[in-house]
Amino acid sequence: MGARFCGSTQNLGLGWGKAQPQPMLSGPEPGKGGSHFLAAAVCGKETGPISPFASHVRNVRRETHYDAKEEDNSMLPLETNADTYKHTKLDYHATVREMPSHERPRERLQHFGPQALSLAELLAIILRTGTRGDNALELANKLLTRYGGLPGLVRADFRELCAEHGMGEAKSAQVKAALEIGRRLGTLHVDARYKISTPADAANLVMLDLAYLDTEQMRILLLDGKGQLVEKSNLYQGTANSTALRAAEVFRPAIIRNCPGLILCHNHPSGDPTPSPEDIEATLQLVEAGRILDIELVDHIIIGHQRFVSLKGHLKWE
Repeated sequence: MGARFCGSTQNLGLGWGKAQPQPMLSGPEPGKGGSHFLAAAVCGKETGPISPFASHVRNVRRETHYDAKEEDNSMLPLETNADTYKHTKLDYHATVREMPSHERPRERLQHFGPQALSLAELLAIILRTGTRGDNALELANKLLTRYGGLPGLVRADFRELCAEHGMGEAKSAQVKAALEIGRRLGTLHVDARYKISTPADAANLVMLDLAYLDTEQMRILLLDGKGQLVEKSNLYQGTANSTALRAAEVFRPAIIRNCPGLILCHNHPSGDPTPSPEDIEATLQLVEAGRILDIELVDHIIIGHQRFVSLKGHLKWE
C-alpha cells in the first residue's frame, strides 16, 4: 500500500470533535518502504525528511511526556516515618505580657508589694525581657538554678554572665548593678545611736557585706561606753581560707578613736560559720591582748551564708 495518509480521521492531539482535513503526507514511492516511514514519523525517529504533520505528532508526544513527568514530581512523597511528628517541638513560648495579669511579676509587685514576690520574679523584673525560647521569668529561673541563687550571681564574673544565652552586656549590667545596690545597702553608715545589745545586732550590720565574698575579710565595729556603734572599719583581706589576726591591727582603730570596746567580724567563704581551731586560738589571744590594753573584745562574730556564730557565746569568756 502506498505511503499516502489523508486527514479524513480525527486530528491527533488537537482535541475531540469534527474531523478536520489534513494535508497529504508525502513519502517515498509505492513499494519503497512507505509504511516504515510513517511508523518512524509517528514514533519520533528521524529517518529522513519529516513532513509538518509528522513533526507536529512528535511534538505532541514530547509535551505529553514532559507533562506526565512534572505531574509525578509534584506529588507529595509518602511519609514513611510516623515518629517524625511525635518529636516535633513547638518554638512558641508565651511572653510575660501574655500571662494572666495576676501572674505577671510587675503587676503582682504593684498590687501586693515586693515582699510578696519570689526571687525569680524579682530578677525577672530586672531582666525585663527574655529570649525567643524563654520569657523573662523562665530566664530568671534558669540563672538562679545555674548559679545556685543570689550568692552565685554575686560571685559570677561579668563576662561569664554575658556568655549566658539571652543575657548579653545590657542584662548582665542590670543584674550586677542591682546586686551591688543591695550590697552597699548593708555597708551604709548607720546612726551613731545604733545600740548593739546582742550578737544578732552585730551580725545584721555586716551580713550583706561579708556573706558572699570569695576571700576572708574582716570588719571592726567600734563601740562607746554604752554599747552604741561609733564606726564600722574595714580591716584587711585574707586568702580564700584564712585571715591572719594580729592584735596590733585589730586594736589600733579602737585606740585611735578612744573606744573602750570593739566587736571583731570576719567571714568564711565556704558559707559555714563553724569556728576553726585557728579561729578559737586567735580569739583567746585577742581577749588577753584587750585586757592588757584595757579595750574589751566584746565578741567575735563569724559570718556564713545567712548564718553566723558568736564566739563569745561559744567560748564564754568574761
